Amino acid sequence: MSYDRPASRGSAQLGSQYGAGFGGSQGVSNGGGVPGTARPGSGFRRLGTGMGTALPPTAAGSGAVSGVGVGVGLNTSVVVDDRPVTQQGMVGLNPGKSLGPSRRVQDKSFFLSELRQKTKELTAVVQDMTAEVDEFERNSSTMVVLKKREGESQAAVKELQGKLADLNIILDKAGTDTHQEEIQEEYLKLKGKNDIERKRLNAVFTERSNMEQRITEAESQIAGHKRNIENKLNELAPAKRKEYLELQAENGQLQLEKTRLENALQAINEDILTSRQEISVDHNKRQALHLTEQNVHISEKKFELEAAENKLNLDPEEQQKELVYKIRQDKADIGRLDEQAAALRTTINRLKGMFDSFGLDKEGRADNGAVSYSDLKRRKQKLEKMIDNLMTDMSDGKTRLKEQKQNIVGTLESLAHADPKASTDTALSDLQTELDYKQVQYKNSQHTNEQLEKELEVRKDELGKIDTLEDKIQKEVDSIHERMGVFEKEMSEFPNGEELKVKVDQLQQELEKCRKRLLERKDVLNSEVSEKKKEYEGKQHHLSSHPKYITFEKEEVKMRKMHQEIFALEDFIKQKESETDCSQLAGDIIEASNHVNSMIKKLVLL
Repeated sequence: MSYDRPASRGSAQLGSQYGAGFGGSQGVSNGGGVPGTARPGSGFRRLGTGMGTALPPTAAGSGAVSGVGVGVGLNTSVVVDDRPVTQQGMVGLNPGKSLGPSRRVQDKSFFLSELRQKTKELTAVVQDMTAEVDEFERNSSTMVVLKKREGESQAAVKELQGKLADLNIILDKAGTDTHQEEIQEEYLKLKGKNDIERKRLNAVFTERSNMEQRITEAESQIAGHKRNIENKLNELAPAKRKEYLELQAENGQLQLEKTRLENALQAINEDILTSRQEISVDHNKRQALHLTEQNVHISEKKFELEAAENKLNLDPEEQQKELVYKIRQDKADIGRLDEQAAALRTTINRLKGMFDSFGLDKEGRADNGAVSYSDLKRRKQKLEKMIDNLMTDMSDGKTRLKEQKQNIVGTLESLAHADPKASTDTALSDLQTELDYKQVQYKNSQHTNEQLEKELEVRKDELGKIDTLEDKIQKEVDSIHERMGVFEKEMSEFPNGEELKVKVDQLQQELEKCRKRLLERKDVLNSEVSEKKKEYEGKQHHLSSHPKYITFEKEEVKMRKMHQEIFALEDFIKQKESETDCSQLAGDIIEASNHVNSMIKKLVLL
């Protein structure tokens, strides 16, 4: 077996220097460069080993370079362990630094290696998540089993609680010396309540069933109506159908517009309310609002004065036309007021007839009915008086209007007969004065007309209230008659005083006998209760020594422990549900995996 190594650089020169230590001092004839006695250059120096001895030249082990068999022979026994080992072992020298520049161009293999590395990492993460999902599924199955057990435990606990409540009631009744009849009576009461509740639930269920049936019928009717509408629409001509669809679309748009306007109106109302609150709090804003209102009022007054001035500056013919238009408008208003007055008279006459035909026994009625009727009558008289005043005011207004008409006609005639060319400043000033006076009279009559209209509206409202009060009064009168009948019936059933006194004495004697009998029964019951109490105490003592009693106590302790365990299990289940909820994380991972896969596909395609 040969352990020859290939010749390294400078092996011949080093062999000439260190060859004496390995079988000779002669140099190598074909090593070249540096003689055997000379010091080798820095490029041919070899570092010493860790053992402090120099390595033999590698070229000495074989004649591959020198061509001369220098070194040990093939028959020489060589021990590998005795060979000195360098600092780097069998791999040669450590250069100590990189022998050349690193990678400067990142080619396809580099990116593929990076992608493989990332894919391995993602695969590892996916495997971890798969393991977690499997564990979560196992926990879910376990949780389902635990929930099932929990339900069974809760049902058992409820059943045991019911039994325990019954036993506690029995112990309570036995400890308080409750009679069996009282227990039976309480049982009957609870049974009656349960029956009433059962009937009520049955009625509610029946009502619900009927309601659902009616809803189903209504839905079927609505569906039938829709089908009829569709059939009718199909029967329509294309133009009519198109018009219907357009109207339907317009209706939808109008509904949306209505909703938008309502929202805008609500927002405006809220802004107004907020502004009012701010104004009520801030004095400066309140003063600014007052000044704004004054400004608006003054502006309106200014416009009115400008309009009056423009009217005064009009020609006589235009003034005549305007007066004629106002006269016609006043006539229309007077006709409308006449119609309203006639309708009001008809309503008043109808109410008078109703009140005249309304008969009521004043002697037999109650005080509240009398007060209501007198109050109503007083209000009726007041209303009639106000209506008479209204009619008087209306007649006065008509008289004033007639006078104004006559004055206007006279003025128009004077204007018609007057010669415009012969008019002077004095005549114009007189006409101006007369026109101002007529305008003042017209404004007064208009104001009176508005007041009359307001009074008429108020009277109409009061008449409407009287119409609604009529039904209330009739109901009160009927209730008073019913009460009177009941009182009269009771008065007729009452006997005279002597008979009533005899009946009271007899009843008192019977009650006294009953009291004595009940006292005797009370003493007997007390003696029986004391005997029963002694028997109960003996049975209680005997029961406490019985092994079943101890078993029952232990069962109660177990039930309490089971309650605690159930509560602990519920908390544990809720905690595990919150801890194992990794759906969001799984979704993020799947999304990241899809993103990475898409990037890999794009890179592979490139």
